[in-house]
Amino acid sequence: YGGAFFPRAISVFYPKGTLNITNNFIYNTDIPSPPINTNLFGIYVTRENHVGDNSGIVNMIHNTVHLQGGNLNGYSTCASLEYNGNTYFERNNIFINNMTSGDCFAKSANVITASPNFDADYNCYYTTNPGITSGVVNLTGIMYVSLPKYQCAVNPFEQNTNFKTATFSAGTPNLSGSSINDFDLMGTYVSSVTADINNVLRNTSHPYMGAYEATAFTFNPTLRIRVYLDGAPPPKQEPVTIELRDNNGTTYPLLTGSSPFNVTLSTSGTVALNCAGVTFPSSFYIVVKHRNSLQTWSKDGGETMPVGNFMNYDFSSSPTQAYCSDAVNCNLVQDGCRYFIPSGDV
Repeated sequence: YGGAFFPRAISVFYPKGTLNITNNFIYNTDIPSPPINTNLFGIYVTRENHVGDNSGIVNMIHNTVHLQGGNLNGYSTCASLEYNGNTYFERNNIFINNMTSGDCFAKSANVITASPNFDADYNCYYTTNPGITSGVVNLTGIMYVSLPKYQCAVNPFEQNTNFKTATFSAGTPNLSGSSINDFDLMGTYVSSVTADINNVLRNTSHPYMGAYEATAFTFNPTLRIRVYLDGAPPPKQEPVTIELRDNNGTTYPLLTGSSPFNVTLSTSGTVALNCAGVTFPSSFYIVVKHRNSLQTWSKDGGETMPVGNFMNYDFSSSPTQAYCSDAVNCNLVQDGCRYFIPSGDV
């Protein structure tokens, strides 16, 4: 660990210029007894004493930080940023905090919003049991216990960031088990980071988040949907039924080769549907049904499966992502910058 005051795996104090933090893997197995009165950081970046000098640039790309264990009487965070430079760019990181004691966060950003060019997206954050003393992100002293609340606090909001844990091969950054082909861990290609921590080339179309580039994603085709159900704290992990219906203008039958998908939403409010055997017409609708929510259809006009056989559909990003009976009455309710399928008798 580095740092003079608190345990830190990477500790950087820099005055100005460009700082690239890429392809790092940081994890701890446990903190030995007796409990220690300190704070624990995976990555710690600071230049808070340079108020008025905003010439700095930080690029935080493709890092994996996994904190775990107990015996900590303090604060733990995978990445702590005390930064007031010109640009903060964050992409494709996996920050998982499974500490069982103290105040736990995936990311802490003390003065990050002072950066005029804040650009973060396509990250995966996770904390165990966010609630009274833990949260997804601590932003300028405000604790956000759910991903949607944090997303609405930053501009631009991290529309493609997820709240989900991941599994690794012991002691390595290598994703394993259910994390292979997990579409919640799909990042976006960043041309400045062409290889992973093992010098394996990144997939230029659909790379993984984190330091490790796993086996390439497979599409059968695949439809990935994000749904936020009304209620707190979101997203709700609830069983839903999803139907794909032909936009034939009259009867809207189920697509050929398709039957209702009975699935459970992930901690990110997402689900990936394996649509092997489904015949997609030129236009179709996505229908979401839930035991205590209003039936909701995708937006007017229908959707088309892309040539690459992978499609993202996010009901939470805009009120018009749901079918509207007119320009005003769309079947979604707003909470901050996100949109939820409303609860009600169905």
